[in-house]
This record gives sequence, C-alpha cells and structure tokens, in this order.
Amino acid sequence: MAEVTFEDREMETDAFIIRDEVPVKPVLLSQRQQRLARLQFFALCWSLAILGWNDGSTGPLLPRIQKVYNVSLRVNSLFPLTGCQ
Repeated sequence: MAEVTFEDREMETDAFIIRDEVPVKPVLLSQRQQRLARLQFFALCWSLAILGWNDGSTGPLLPRIQKVYNVSLRVNSLFPLTGCQ
C-alpha cells in the first residue's frame, strides 16, 4: 500500500483540509483571571439585559403617548419601529 502524504490528503478532500491532531493542554487560569472573567461575563449579561429592557419600554407607554401628545394610532404605532423614543 502506498503512503499518503499530507498534500495527497488535502487534494482528496476538496471541501475541507485535514490537519493532523495536536494534543492541547488545558489552560489553567489564576484566581485573579477567574475573577476578572466572571466580572466581564456579568457585565456582558447586565448590558444585554439593560438593552432589552430599553427596547421593550416603549410598548407599554403607547396608550399614554397617544393620549398626552394627541397623535393617532397610526402615528403612534410607528414609534417602536423608528427607534427614536
């Protein structure tokens, strides 16, 4: 049986390239790095929650906006779509 080189395997698989597996050692983080990673993850979750809260805050206010500013339902329904609250 003939030996198959890396170049031959690459040519045989047109869709993707086969690479030899390299063992990877797990990365251990220090206590400070773990704390920082948790803080960054918490900040990410908090900012996404605040963004979602801000996007959803116009809906419940639509009847009040319609009453106070004397706008029709058609104009009032465009507020959430335009994003300029």
